[in-house]
Amino acid sequence: MSAARQGPGSLLGRDTEIAELELALDGAVRSRGTLVVVTGEAGIGKTRLSDETAARAGAMGFMVAWGRCWEGGGAPAYWPWIQVLRTCATVTDLDPLVAKFDPAGAHLASLVRGVAPKGRGDGDGAYPEHERFVLFDALTRLLAEVAATRPLLVILDDLHAADAASLRLLQFLARGLRELPLMVVGTTRDPGGPADPEKARLLGKLHQDGRRLALSGLPATVVGLLMRDRAGRALDQSLVTAVHAATSGNPFFVDEIVRLLAAERLLDARGLQEAVRLPQQLREVIWRRLDPLPEPVIQVLSVAAVLGRSFELTLLADVAGSEPDAVLELLGSAAAQGLLEEPAAPAGRWTFRHGLIREALYHELSTASRVRLHRKAAQSLEAEHGQQLDARVTLLAHHYLQAAAGGDADKAVSYAWRAGDAAKAVLAFEEAVAQYRHAQELADQAGLDRRQRTELMLAMAAAQTRSGAFTAAQGSWEEAMSMARATGQAEHMARAALGASLQGMLFGVTDTSRVAFLEEALAAQDVQDQDAAPTAARTRLLARLAAELYWSDRERSRALSEEAVALADSLDDDAVRAYTLHALHYAQRGPDAGPERLAMAARIVALAERAHDTEIALAARAAHVVDLFEVGDLDVMDDELEALSERAGRLQHPAFRWYAAVYQMVRALLEGRFEDADALGAAASEASLQAPEFLVGRFFAEAVSDLRELDDRALRRHGNRLEEMADRYPGVFLWRCLLALNRAVRGQIGSARGDVTVLTDQLLDQERRDAHWLVGCCLLAEAAAVLSAARPGGPDIGGAHRQALRSERDDADDLSAATRLADALRPYADRLAVAGRVAACRGSVSYALGVVGVATGALDVAIADLDQAAASHRHLNARPHLARSLVALAGALERRAASGDRARSTTVRREAAALAEELGLDRLAGRAHALADAPELAWEGVLRREGEYWSIADDARVVRLKDARGLHHLAMLLGSPGQALHALDLVVGRGGRPGGLRGGSAAASTDPADGLVVRRGDADDAVLDLQAKAAYRRRLGQLVELMAAAERSGDQDRLLEIRAESQALEEALAGAQGLGGRDRSAPNAAERARVSVRKALSTVLARITQAHPALGEHLQATIRTGTYCAYEPDPLAPVRWRIE
Repeated sequence: MSAARQGPGSLLGRDTEIAELELALDGAVRSRGTLVVVTGEAGIGKTRLSDETAARAGAMGFMVAWGRCWEGGGAPAYWPWIQVLRTCATVTDLDPLVAKFDPAGAHLASLVRGVAPKGRGDGDGAYPEHERFVLFDALTRLLAEVAATRPLLVILDDLHAADAASLRLLQFLARGLRELPLMVVGTTRDPGGPADPEKARLLGKLHQDGRRLALSGLPATVVGLLMRDRAGRALDQSLVTAVHAATSGNPFFVDEIVRLLAAERLLDARGLQEAVRLPQQLREVIWRRLDPLPEPVIQVLSVAAVLGRSFELTLLADVAGSEPDAVLELLGSAAAQGLLEEPAAPAGRWTFRHGLIREALYHELSTASRVRLHRKAAQSLEAEHGQQLDARVTLLAHHYLQAAAGGDADKAVSYAWRAGDAAKAVLAFEEAVAQYRHAQELADQAGLDRRQRTELMLAMAAAQTRSGAFTAAQGSWEEAMSMARATGQAEHMARAALGASLQGMLFGVTDTSRVAFLEEALAAQDVQDQDAAPTAARTRLLARLAAELYWSDRERSRALSEEAVALADSLDDDAVRAYTLHALHYAQRGPDAGPERLAMAARIVALAERAHDTEIALAARAAHVVDLFEVGDLDVMDDELEALSERAGRLQHPAFRWYAAVYQMVRALLEGRFEDADALGAAASEASLQAPEFLVGRFFAEAVSDLRELDDRALRRHGNRLEEMADRYPGVFLWRCLLALNRAVRGQIGSARGDVTVLTDQLLDQERRDAHWLVGCCLLAEAAAVLSAARPGGPDIGGAHRQALRSERDDADDLSAATRLADALRPYADRLAVAGRVAACRGSVSYALGVVGVATGALDVAIADLDQAAASHRHLNARPHLARSLVALAGALERRAASGDRARSTTVRREAAALAEELGLDRLAGRAHALADAPELAWEGVLRREGEYWSIADDARVVRLKDARGLHHLAMLLGSPGQALHALDLVVGRGGRPGGLRGGSAAASTDPADGLVVRRGDADDAVLDLQAKAAYRRRLGQLVELMAAAERSGDQDRLLEIRAESQALEEALAGAQGLGGRDRSAPNAAERARVSVRKALSTVLARITQAHPALGEHLQATIRTGTYCAYEPDPLAPVRWRIE
């Protein structure tokens, strides 16, 4: 430690804080910079501590640059940073460095001069956050270059008075300090911070990016030392105690009271607590100090208070109407009393020793006096600077706004508008919003016409949009559209319509008001430009309308986007081309255009970067992340996401910060990093600011991607939220798909079945397959599989609740929905199910196919699908999805029970249980453990066809039977344990494999041997369609030949069987038509099939019972007949049948 730092400090009572700041300085010397935010109440010593830090830093060889925030109003945007850069410029030639950072050089130069660059930041399109990023990044690199030759300490005093843009810049810089020889100390008042909630939020965020050093009152012993130093001698302890109690150890209050007591000759008073009332309000203390001063001193200080905490002598003299020399003498008197700090240079600025002194003086002025002095200050500034007012427009706006009550409203509006434009030009959008609002408040008084008001409203809306105040911006865009409509200005209507559509689209919903705005603006363009060439405005309107129509009119959306792309090509404008291609990319979202979108996203990025439109480039990169996620290329996706997250985070871009955080959250959920996912979800909510649709989007992503929501503890809470979303957004089918699965898992079987039936019809009848379609099908497939498992004896899928009372139709509906969904999903088996712009991920599509296969009894296919799902999830490190895939796979292996299945199931189950427990997925772990407790196979049966005979056997004996129709029905039932098969499936299923429900139409059962088709629709459907009738008649022709052969061979049993089948088909055909050949409805044929199957099964079961009573009794007890038939063995004594 240097000798200078070892010596006794002049700052009493802050040894701990000084030591911490010295450690931070040591770190900065070693290129480990940091931000330290010093907080505390007014007068607690924040600035004094910063002074001490600056002195110690100087002794260590630091360059020290101060930036004092302006508490009096009227400071330009980035005022503290302008001061820092000016200090750096006195030591280092910044011009060569500024020139290195094009295109930000103009902005940097403007900050040094305090003048807005010309022609920048004035668009109404997408947020120019890329410009703010470039500026912030360039200033960070500029300060890094300055610090490279000599460590740099930046002190930003009174951050509670800073503009929002300055706070955002500080936040950006703070994130890059860790590798720089650069330390930043900021001071802020707490309590008593900014009233603006956005500024308060930004100040709060600074604590996350650095250290917080909170100053509290000094102890009584230190207060005694301070009083001794001020009085020049030790004071009575009773006085010290009284002052400490009155001030709570606030050093500024202590100093002011000691000065007051000294002036009033009370320092030696005895019994002070009784004899003297110590002032409890600081303003009273300050005024008791001011009262003894000569009136001319108080008057000049009051005028100075109007100018701000610091002020120039010449301006003060002009406003006060006095000669500079006379004013200088009065200021000297005030400085001698400790009220002012003299400038370091003769032409420098005078400063009130504390902002509280200025506030006390200003608040004592009457309203009339304030108005008069502010107007005089504005007029003096105009006279002094003439035509060179660009650097002073914010200060002029402040003074004229404060003087507006006395007239000059037109000047107040003019300067406020110019100040807003200047703030927007340097990307200080929050400051721009404040200035435009001031101008709007005085619009009537200033006499603005309708066109001017519209222009002002458009400027306000654009600034609000760019600042992230989406809700407020939406109202401003709508108001601007109304005003533009009234004036008939097509240009204004286009700007308003495009601006309104930038607020973020609702997920899965078309905003009809935005569509109407865009349509109206397009119509106005067509009327105004009937014979003109296509314009950029019209092209952008077409592209934006295409995006807005995506959820409601996919065909028109695609056509409009293609038209916009063609128009953009004719304009030869890379920015417009990128904009329109982005709209086309959006219109093509869905499961079938992945490679095309991947290539298009790369082209959009190239065009946007060539046009320096980083906004569209970022949007294209975000879309590219989703495209890569869908095809499972997670390595490249993670690289894109890292770049997107880094840039959006440093830039503080509201929309892209949200997207980056949501994408990272989904990735964390996919990998089971649940704590990270929760933190990222919170970050996404914070980034969403005032836009409710973004909060909904985060929940949407969580609802699809977070498998914890299927655990018992979360099911009900999650279900209530889904019901709320489904009610709020009835047009978004994915909310209802999520709700259907939630209800199914919770055991709300009736409600879930109704949801699945309706939604399956809607999804599979949709000609368009949009960005939500694939995930919707997977969710419904899972739900249908859970419902199928709810029947007695059904497989364990998703921890299904068993439903004791079920109709035969329920079983068929569940299986039908599951099979139809599986057919639709099969082409996407190797894909991840990813939904929409938020990249909500449900895992591998093959998982949904697998659980459907288990539910429908297609166990070989199910196991193959679940093996594929497990392999995919293992490759992607998608641990929660791997765990549930393994649980389902173990259950499928147990159910199939082929050679080696049980041993493999045990291995798979153990891995699943361990992984689920590690992840905290209790419900899933419980299901895995339950598989281990499953009963052993009671016995194994075989039903084998051997030519014209069948053999049926259990562990005890073998029975041989002549071929009969009932044995074909029995084979189908035993091969599909726990499944409900329609009687019509059994009637026409001869020769087919067991299972009844096959690929193809879920509303039909098909025999591959003879092509018979039976329609099982609603009661008003025709029993048989033309194809079925023709097939039945072909089969009858075949049976005639078979009957003749049986008669020739003398095979009476076979002859009876053929005649029975022939009779059943003739009855079906007869039942399908009534009088006059009209089609009959399905119940007649279904009833005939039910009777036929019952008789055939009763006959064959009686023959089995006669030959093998024990086996016959088992089958009589476990086979249910009716319109739907099923083999339902006791789950506690499972039986496996081999059908050969």
